Amino acid sequence: MLLSLGGDQKANIVINDWQPNDRDMTLTLHGLDVDNGKVRADVFAVKFRALLSSLRAADKFANRKKSHEYVIETAQGGSIYTAVRERISVKKRIPAPSIPVMRDALMAVYNGEQTVERFPKGIIDNIRLIAKDAGKKFSHGEVGTKDNLVRIDDYLVKQVSKAEERILGTGLIKPRRHFEGISFGTFDGIVKEMDARGQLVRGKLILTAGEKEIDCIFRRDDLPTLKLSFDLRARVEGMAHYDGESLLPVRLDVRRIAVTEEAADLLRWRKALAHKRGRRKDPF
Repeated sequence: MLLSLGGDQKANIVINDWQPNDRDMTLTLHGLDVDNGKVRADVFAVKFRALLSSLRAADKFANRKKSHEYVIETAQGGSIYTAVRERISVKKRIPAPSIPVMRDALMAVYNGEQTVERFPKGIIDNIRLIAKDAGKKFSHGEVGTKDNLVRIDDYLVKQVSKAEERILGTGLIKPRRHFEGISFGTFDGIVKEMDARGQLVRGKLILTAGEKEIDCIFRRDDLPTLKLSFDLRARVEGMAHYDGESLLPVRLDVRRIAVTEEAADLLRWRKALAHKRGRRKDPF
């Protein structure tokens, strides 16, 4: 791995090809437009330090004492991507892995679980540091494991604050007018794309009924099909996040998009046009 810092204080990392697995905890940051999409070196250093601190806290929680070292499996620059893998550092016993603990804590925060206080405050504090300044000092990012990846953005910042309130007991206890939590649901509307950088793409769904907007997160692997569905009416399925303040979810982690029958002809036309263009560079 080669890490170089230029005079403009942007990190640039070059590596060979590599793919993560569930034994790796990955962190990706995307830079602001004002920084030409590059990530500031000091911002990356703070986030990476927080990731390591959270893994050490998870290790101590799982094993009651330090039992792992953490090695960088890969890193690459522009939008900085890093992957950390744990390595047993003790002899004569097999310790519990720490990465699943960190993964579960991260998902508990993101999903607004009521039992998030079962995790050490040290892990939650470092998740807060990872999420801090999203949209201000860096655009957004992703953190987690291969199959449990969370987008680092303003929504994660809010979820961390709620988790800390639950742990410290400082939040105002008020009755919820509606359901609070996550639930699988289907919604009808027009899909709009907002930011195509990263593994988790942010967009929005403008509902057919009432034209209300729902914040959506799409998986990048779905983009080849997804981009053909933009601006078409579709039924969108996924895990919906409810905050208890509205009947509508505040976020939808999209799992499937099905274009409605009346939009099917236009979708077929788009696919035919895309096939005809063939080798033209993909804008995504």
